[in-house]
Amino acid sequence: MSSRATSEVNAYKHGSHRQNRSKYQSRFSFLYNCPNSLRETELFASILHTRMSGKKVLDIGCGTGWNSVRLLEEGAKEVHGVDISAEMLAEAHGRERPGLKFFEHDIHKPLGEKYDIIVGRAILHHVDYKTVLQNLYETSLAPGGILLFMEPLSENLLMRLYWALGTRFHTPDERPFYAKDIEWLRKRFPTFQMHSFNYFSTIAALASSFVFSKSNNILTRWSDRADVFLAARFPAIQVRYRSAIFVIEKP
Repeated sequence: MSSRATSEVNAYKHGSHRQNRSKYQSRFSFLYNCPNSLRETELFASILHTRMSGKKVLDIGCGTGWNSVRLLEEGAKEVHGVDISAEMLAEAHGRERPGLKFFEHDIHKPLGEKYDIIVGRAILHHVDYKTVLQNLYETSLAPGGILLFMEPLSENLLMRLYWALGTRFHTPDERPFYAKDIEWLRKRFPTFQMHSFNYFSTIAALASSFVFSKSNNILTRWSDRADVFLAARFPAIQVRYRSAIFVIEKP
């Protein structure tokens, strides 16, 4: 494996990042279940759903394989799941069936097969994304195919503080996307699109978790409408949102 992949494997094997993050996500569940966050999840699923029928799909960072199974059940012709964690893949192999296979692979290295859809959630910020995306686009993505990823952004002050101070929640090599990274993506891939989520919604979700019993409340609904409006009218501020969906199509 590459040094970056080896570092990530060791960090998760010997560190407590996953457990710490799970506790954080449980405590601040409003952040992941507020209307704007659900809107992001729904758009991600919708993009996949409209393109998946009869396609060959690569699921990067598949973990235990639960999402790969869903991709196959939703109409993909064939799904390959790859991950660098042998422990997680041990569970994933138990889910294998016709059309669904799992492999241990470092995505910094070429795969040797072509796919119509390559998808990953919160994966690129763990790796050397420039190397990975260029390899995937040039050697693994079939003509007419699509790269689809959901990734964290960190251009606003709150998220910068989280990534700087919340080191117990992420590995030393994790690095969110900044404005300069988005600029590189736009220049390198002319078809690159970004759909951003959670600007006001981040604060609203965190604050309302101390006041309301449900994540769908007046504050989070208002912030959802504001975030949708701002993202559509002022694209320049999208890099200051909390997370984004990246879409890259290959002619």
